[in-house]
Amino acid sequence: MVEDENLTASGNDSRTVGDGGIFTGSGVLATPLSLFFVQAMIIISLSRLLHFFLGKINQPRVVSEIIGGVCLGPSALGRIPGFLAKIFPDSSLANLSLVANLGLVFYLFMVGLELEPATFFGNLKKSLILAAAGIVVPLMMGAACSWGLYEYLSIGVESKMTVSFGSFALFIGTAMTITAFPVLARILTEKCMLTTQLGTMTISAAAIDDVLA
Repeated sequence: MVEDENLTASGNDSRTVGDGGIFTGSGVLATPLSLFFVQAMIIISLSRLLHFFLGKINQPRVVSEIIGGVCLGPSALGRIPGFLAKIFPDSSLANLSLVANLGLVFYLFMVGLELEPATFFGNLKKSLILAAAGIVVPLMMGAACSWGLYEYLSIGVESKMTVSFGSFALFIGTAMTITAFPVLARILTEKCMLTTQLGTMTISAAAIDDVLA
């Protein structure tokens, strides 16, 4: 009686970790915790399977994880009717995103622990030069490429751009200067290059690029 009143008052899915389950006939995806375990198992299994093949051509594990994310999204398996609604419903994405962000924070913290401060500050000048080159060149190339893209998107009355070309060019150029810092850190760690002089310069320049961008 009390549970029904709570459901009516909230109007949302009020399932808890202990509600339902396979032993009560509710199904393995009935609770948020069991659903998360199924999602984690699918994500990890698919990325490991892809790396089994891509690793033979010396591709980093992060490449397999990116491709696995594309496969699980609406571009591939998401086209199967009911797949995303059943395995990755919108109500579960907040929990999945929270765990993913926590894992990312802890991983980057571990990366920072492996960096030697003396090596970092000893190559700071070179890292700044590398970061400046990594910002100026992509920014100019992105601004140049945005001209044709702006004209393409402006064709037709219904698709008329509502922003100025200056803002559009700045957005495209800035987007091209951003470095995928976690991806770069994964590659350097996997190749055992993170603690080398080249790895320290690269990761420092990438951090500076992301801060400025």
